Amino acid sequence: MKFTKIISVALVSVMGVAMISACNDQNSNETNFSLNTTAQSQLPIQTTVAQGVEGYVFKYRGADIRVNTDMNDIISTLGDDYAYFEAASCAGLGMSKTYTYGSGSVVISTNPNGAVDVISSVALYDDTVQTPEGIYIGCTKDQVIEAYGQASEETDTTLTYELNDTVLVFVFDGNGKASNIIYNGIV
Repeated sequence: MKFTKIISVALVSVMGVAMISACNDQNSNETNFSLNTTAQSQLPIQTTVAQGVEGYVFKYRGADIRVNTDMNDIISTLGDDYAYFEAASCAGLGMSKTYTYGSGSVVISTNPNGAVDVISSVALYDDTVQTPEGIYIGCTKDQVIEAYGQASEETDTTLTYELNDTVLVFVFDGNGKASNIIYNGIV
């Protein structure tokens, strides 16, 4: 299990470097780059869930974590024992942030929208955490289907579920066991 955590933390680090590289490549031809963060310049991202509209929710340390909501609303509940990484948003609107909890068990990524850090994804990387439906890293496809029903989309290595503004993806290894669980926001 320690090897899996090391690989997970390394993967998150590589993703962070890739985000920086992608942004740098995107902006390398620009000579007059400026950061405009006025309220009028923000992208129209939904930052709160409409009353009665629910997508998939991940529960961790007493917090309900939903994509397309503000990380600032739950960060104090999650505690201050996390690894933190930030990089300039590719859209040039502020800082994209990554919070890693439980030594790599849970990774929460956000994108800026004014003063709001919109949760864009939540990824689970080991069996110390599980979805509210009881699915964890190591479960089989059959266990996932039993808990969630028929997937919206299925491949040899993934089961994908959509619910309102949330996509929930289960990634399976060569032995048919869940190796990653990812909540993504649909914007």
